[in-house]
Amino acid sequence: MKLYFAYGANLNKVSMSLRCPRAVPYQAFTLRGWCLDFAHHATIRPHPGRTVEGALWRITEECELSLDAFEGYPDYYTKRILAQDGREFMAYIMNPPLTGSPGAGYLDVIEQGYRDWNLDFECLDQAIDQLPQDPYNTKYVDIADATH
Repeated sequence: MKLYFAYGANLNKVSMSLRCPRAVPYQAFTLRGWCLDFAHHATIRPHPGRTVEGALWRITEECELSLDAFEGYPDYYTKRILAQDGREFMAYIMNPPLTGSPGAGYLDVIEQGYRDWNLDFECLDQAIDQLPQDPYNTKYVDIADATH
């Protein structure tokens, strides 16, 4: 099994269990020297002094093939081997051009993943704050803060 760093939709444990039933949640993990960014979907990019909240999964070859299909590898996302704290792990990084904005439903899936792993929402909030202004107010809304 290899380690895979998830920072977007694959943080969501229910979604991940459907895509990769043999994946094993390993640990929450903070990637240093990178930042979370969004186009139509989540990606990460190098950024000194910043961090990305995420999680490490242990995945099988079958899991990786399933993730390749889900991530649109190699056309939409590419794979990189990253190393930190004596560990090597694979991560998907979106290929240019980075266009579009994420939908509210997609952001809800990521938000649940942050809850699943008990991650600090500051990383996600910073990335969302960098999105272009949304005239329809369809960006991420913390369900706990929403009123009906």
